[in-house]
Order: sequence, then structure tokens, then C-alpha cells
Amino acid sequence: MTLAEHCAKNAKLRRDSREAFMGFFQRPLEKYMDNLTGFDVVKFDEEIAKPNEGESTAAAVERQWGDEALALCRTLIGV
Repeated sequence: MTLAEHCAKNAKLRRDSREAFMGFFQRPLEKYMDNLTGFDVVKFDEEIAKPNEGESTAAAVERQWGDEALALCRTLIGV
């Protein structure tokens, strides 16, 4: 995949996920996703998910927002 293709893929993912992300997390996806670097899971973890001690980000998202929000996050990080 070329750099241009990679950036285009991330741009499409961001466009397609914008409304759902805002619906779950009440924050703009653009703050957590860049066309070049993709989804910033560390920033998301620190500012939104805020897992409890010993809890994974995935578990925190599922606990607070449910399965659909977790599925969205997994899509954003490419899992």
C-alpha cells in the first residue's frame, strides 16, 4: 500500500466513523485520528476511556459504552 493509499484509507475511515464516535464519546473523532498516523489509542485511553487500575482500554470502553462502542474502537485501530 502506498502512502497516498494509506492516508486515503484513514480519511475514509474517519469520515465513515465520525458520527458514531461523536454519538458514543461526545467528542470529535478528528481530535483522535489523523490521516497519516491513524487512531491515537493512547490519547483516547488517557482522555476518554480512562480505565481503572489493571483494566484494559477495551474493558473500560465495553463497561462504559457497550459492545458497539468497543467494535467501533476496534475498527478504528484496525483489529
